[in-house]
Amino acid sequence: MRWVIRHPVSVAMLLISLTILSAWQLPGLKVYISPQALSIADSPAQQQHQESIDTFGSDSVIILYVRDDELFAPQRIEALRSAVKRIQDLRCVSHTRSLFDVPHLREVDEFIHNQPFLDKTPATPAEAEALVEAALASPFVRNNLLSDDGKVMAINIYIRPRVDELRFDERVTRSLDAVTRELEPMFDEVFHMGAPEVRRAISQTIWDEMLTIGPLSVGLLFLTLALVLRQFSGV
Repeated sequence: MRWVIRHPVSVAMLLISLTILSAWQLPGLKVYISPQALSIADSPAQQQHQESIDTFGSDSVIILYVRDDELFAPQRIEALRSAVKRIQDLRCVSHTRSLFDVPHLREVDEFIHNQPFLDKTPATPAEAEALVEAALASPFVRNNLLSDDGKVMAINIYIRPRVDELRFDERVTRSLDAVTRELEPMFDEVFHMGAPEVRRAISQTIWDEMLTIGPLSVGLLFLTLALVLRQFSGV
């Protein structure tokens, strides 16, 4: 203790050196936010969660929200069809659920047809109105993939199980942002929301706070040491 009091400059330089050496490990620091991280490894709760994923698929779903007064206009449907194809081609996407792939079961000339609701783009307002009416008759579509007024469509995007990859959520969000930006000029409102985006926002907030709290903590530490060493020096 006496050596520390007698050599405050050396102690300060030692602390600064240790801090700089520790900073070299910051690039390898990862902020991992998930339900699995909050449970004990190999616990019954984690096993049950994994079983539900194996049974029902990924628990990471992103919803692409699209609203427009003329949602079923041919040019808008074709733009959405192209966007859905781009999304399905993303490496991080497992599959999608929307009017473009949900089957429309119906009987025509004593034959059962199960093509998707938007297997073909409606060419006229009458065809679009008939399609909306048929879609809203399905409990799986009404208020799930299509609103009651037929002006809002949801495209459910299922993300593959998260891999141990740095900035995975950021990569997913940026890929979908690129698709959304292309759709924005054609629709009244379009955006996406889901777990990867929430996790990315939380991670970014943590990083931003660390950049503020870290220097303040170091400054407070040096201020405390200065006050303590000065007090002992005066004794």
